[in-house]
Amino acid sequence: MACGTPVVASDVADNSIVIPHGDAGFIVPVNDVDAMADAMSRMLNKDVLSTMRVHARTRAIEQFGTTAFARAMLDVYEDVLRKAAEAA
Repeated sequence: MACGTPVVASDVADNSIVIPHGDAGFIVPVNDVDAMADAMSRMLNKDVLSTMRVHARTRAIEQFGTTAFARAMLDVYEDVLRKAAEAA
């Protein structure tokens, strides 16, 4: 996704959280070959693919980029400091 590549993935683990269905890719039921083929076929549409490329890249940067990572780490440190202050 960070390279602007939409994803077709099975609905396992947290895939549906990371890859919003129809936005940055498609989530299909596990072992559903027809659904996988249909999702891939839908991406052959240039308009669909173009839109999903932009959404995939944007989502990857917003959720997993350095700014998001730094914010998450800062939140962890602030939480630790708050709990330490409360315990003191």
